Amino acid sequence: MGALTYADLIGVDLGKLGTAVTDWKCAVDGLKRLMNDAGSGLQKKSEGARWAGLNADVTREFVGKTAKEFADLHKEASGIWSVLEDAHSQLTEIQSGVKSIVAQAQDDGLRLSDNFDGTVRFLYPHTPGDDGVRTQAQLDTQEAYANRVNRQLARAVEVDGIVKGALAKTHGGDPYNAGHAQYHSLKDAQIDRAIDLAALGQGVNPEQRAELRKIWDGLSPEQRGRVWEADALGLVAAGITDPQYKWKPADVGSGKFHSRDPGYKDYLFQLEAKAMAKGGGLAGYDQGARALAHYLGGSGKPLDLDIDRMWDEDEGFRKAATDNLSKHEDEWREKALKEFEKSGGRPVAIPVETKAQGYEQGDRDWNFAVGHAMVNHSGVVSVEPGPHGGKPKVSLDYQVNVWDRYNWDDNTSFDIAGVTVTGKQMQGLHQTGLAQEFNMHGSSSTHWRELK
Repeated sequence: MGALTYADLIGVDLGKLGTAVTDWKCAVDGLKRLMNDAGSGLQKKSEGARWAGLNADVTREFVGKTAKEFADLHKEASGIWSVLEDAHSQLTEIQSGVKSIVAQAQDDGLRLSDNFDGTVRFLYPHTPGDDGVRTQAQLDTQEAYANRVNRQLARAVEVDGIVKGALAKTHGGDPYNAGHAQYHSLKDAQIDRAIDLAALGQGVNPEQRAELRKIWDGLSPEQRGRVWEADALGLVAAGITDPQYKWKPADVGSGKFHSRDPGYKDYLFQLEAKAMAKGGGLAGYDQGARALAHYLGGSGKPLDLDIDRMWDEDEGFRKAATDNLSKHEDEWREKALKEFEKSGGRPVAIPVETKAQGYEQGDRDWNFAVGHAMVNHSGVVSVEPGPHGGKPKVSLDYQVNVWDRYNWDDNTSFDIAGVTVTGKQMQGLHQTGLAQEFNMHGSSSTHWRELK
């Protein structure tokens, strides 16, 4: 089955779902009466009767099982009704919201185009004499409307998926055995789904990782606390502490790759640079030589940075990273404790992330490899009740993240293995296609600390 499309969402008759919600509510009410009658009537009389012979062994047990089945059926029906009612409410809101957005876009002269892949785009219709060229303001308007509708379509897909999973777990797949998972709302189902995804740990695929992140971001601090309490280690392994910061290079570096043909001097310097990469490794510049060799390899693919090793070897980096984190700890602690109070003393968890800041590597090897970079921290602050009603415990699970673009400035120079090179020479390798700039990124292993 393909993705839920704009046409699917607008065309679906949610009145039928509303009727199903009403029918299930009637079933819940009827089963509740049967459950009460079975418990207070049939089972009570059975337990008070004087049974003899086979009746003593069989009938009382049979009546007890029958009463339990009524209770299980009521539980299953209640869960189905709750999920369907919540889904009907949310899908109705989404459908109405999308119609409203499209109407606004039409008032602004835009026309919707369904991509039939779960997304849409908006266009200004062509008119006689129209050259088709749009101003930046018009392009921004098109994108803004498309983003608004696409977010709602993604939300509808999420609701649909959660409902399917919740109904499957509630029913259990056995028509002769009622009473499985019970949900009081879609949020309960989302929490259960998040716990299932966290249990996969490092085994999550990209789609599951994205699904977990979306659910996590949509939960309240108390709801996240339930998931965190259930499987914090699994959440971390599945990437829930990964940064959400979207890094971009600060400049264009040396410009366009292979913008001119190389000359003999470029080839000669390429040989010198390769010798420098090998000599750098022998001279103890492991990280610098590794980065230079990757540059000369010319793939342009991202390079992973070992942030744990960087932390151990570079005092300048440690100071910059520590400064980036320490200024936020008190604020995070206060925010988490307020949410803990709001939850009535139940565990809470809040995602946190610092603003990325620039710094310069202090260690000579790491400076040759990275130079100037951006660092931030991402993680989760959690609060759990103290023992015997004592002071709550506030914890921070976090990782350190670094980003950089491997390129060379005009005015830089470096000496390694007895060879001095300039930034302009290094830029020439990229410009002639003999080397290629690339992005670098790395995250540390997860650290833990108590926020007191």
